Amino acid sequence: MTYGHQIMNEISVTQNFLTNSQLIKDLINCTDISSEDIVIDIGAGKGILSRELAKVCKKVISVEYDGALYEELKKNLNSVGNIELKNESILEMSLPESNYKVFSNIPFNITSRIINKLILGKSRPESAYLVVQKEAAQRFMGEGEGYLVSTLIKPYYYLRIIHEFQPTDFNPSPGVDVVMLAMTKRPEPLIKDQDRELYDDFVAYVCIQQKPSLKVRLNKLFTYEQFKHLYKNGGFSHDITIKNLDINVWISLFSSFKKYVPENKKSLVKGSYAKYKRTLEKAPLGSRTKIR
Repeated sequence: MTYGHQIMNEISVTQNFLTNSQLIKDLINCTDISSEDIVIDIGAGKGILSRELAKVCKKVISVEYDGALYEELKKNLNSVGNIELKNESILEMSLPESNYKVFSNIPFNITSRIINKLILGKSRPESAYLVVQKEAAQRFMGEGEGYLVSTLIKPYYYLRIIHEFQPTDFNPSPGVDVVMLAMTKRPEPLIKDQDRELYDDFVAYVCIQQKPSLKVRLNKLFTYEQFKHLYKNGGFSHDITIKNLDINVWISLFSSFKKYVPENKKSLVKGSYAKYKRTLEKAPLGSRTKIR
């Protein structure tokens, strides 16, 4: 059994399905999805989202892992010419190499894994509109304990909540607050592609340390005088914690790290992002959106 199938088999097949076609139409109208787009619907269920997406975009890739639901999906959507059906795990599926977008009501228990696959992987969508738990959305936006993954995403995407659902919008009704999280690509990324791996390692190195302040977390990389210069010119206090750093400060810190830190110290951060991902993989499913 492959790793993606193992994860999918760990979770319950029960999902909370949207039932209101008009609401789905209204939500699609709030996005940048157009007639020229290829759109992926993850966890397509019986196809209510895919059917509405097919009316407004060039092609829908409708992905459903559960075998019984996939059979219903085929019955409901086989006659729709611009829908491609896939009975696969999104965690293992090859994503399009050309431009694509995502509009999905995803399984809540693997939200972090789907975000990692889509947004932090090699083939990233132009935009993604995901129905997720509100708490998870806030973490990805950098609120609460979400500062690591949020800091990895924000150089490339704008994040915002565009809709808050009612429990009655779903069958069965969820026991948590649910929102639609919009993630749209920045016109120009704040980090160049050639610096992405080093940036990811730098952010992970700083975030996964269990230390109280930014200064202490950086003391093996920057000298005292360098850090003093950083906070005086960066507009933050010397005792600031990483929870209070906005993305512009992170970009400034990384720029200084890349420019001024010698190679022997740069090597200290190498592999930190891979270490974070291993931590995420070992965490219980229910806590995976809570990891920094």
